[in-house]
Amino acid sequence: MSKHFADSTPQGIWECELQGLDVEESGRTFVKIEGLDEDYLSVIRSGDYALFGEEGEISTDGVLKLPQKGTLALSKVEDRSCGGSGGVKDKHRGARRKLNTVRSNAVNQRRVLAVRVQARDSATTSSEEVLSDKIFGTWGDTNNLRERFATCSYGETQMVPFNGQTTTGVSIWDGVYTVTVNTGVIGVDDNTVREAVTDALKRELGDLPSQFNHVMICLPPKTNGDWIGYCKHKRPD
Repeated sequence: MSKHFADSTPQGIWECELQGLDVEESGRTFVKIEGLDEDYLSVIRSGDYALFGEEGEISTDGVLKLPQKGTLALSKVEDRSCGGSGGVKDKHRGARRKLNTVRSNAVNQRRVLAVRVQARDSATTSSEEVLSDKIFGTWGDTNNLRERFATCSYGETQMVPFNGQTTTGVSIWDGVYTVTVNTGVIGVDDNTVREAVTDALKRELGDLPSQFNHVMICLPPKTNGDWIGYCKHKRPD
């Protein structure tokens, strides 16, 4: 993941998205990785690989500490898109946890949900309508994120706004949803805020990966750190 600051400085950050029992036991969805060997860093790509290990520990401050001497297994994820069923190419049969993945019938279409956040002391600056317009061009903005992806990929990547009902019966239109978190965010670490938002989304909308290919969390201003945005990225082939 790349985190970008106000002075345009990018900072590479390696994080792991937990699954299943790891989420239940740690109370977290994302954790930073400490101790990942350079041999792994040279081959893995964000979102394409699953890491298995039974000797790692998750600290109370949200850091996954990998053992210096332990059994780690790296497996290729077949597909993380939504709308069907898929899995992990796991050459290591001893791994006790597998990553839940699903497959889409529309190969080039990516179902997107943008999230506007309302907290006790701050809120995402733009309204739902403005976010939808800037991201998807819903109201006529021609220079939007959806158009940029389509143009730069020669039409192979289509960022489609989610429209319809979630598995919990919540209706969402034009690809944007506002979630309320019952906490303050000013001066709070952005990772902590992201965790709170993700937890609230799961409660209100249900399982996220099975419904959306991408969830864009538009955090409120004044969280801790001089950052302006961050995103998952892939190493070049």
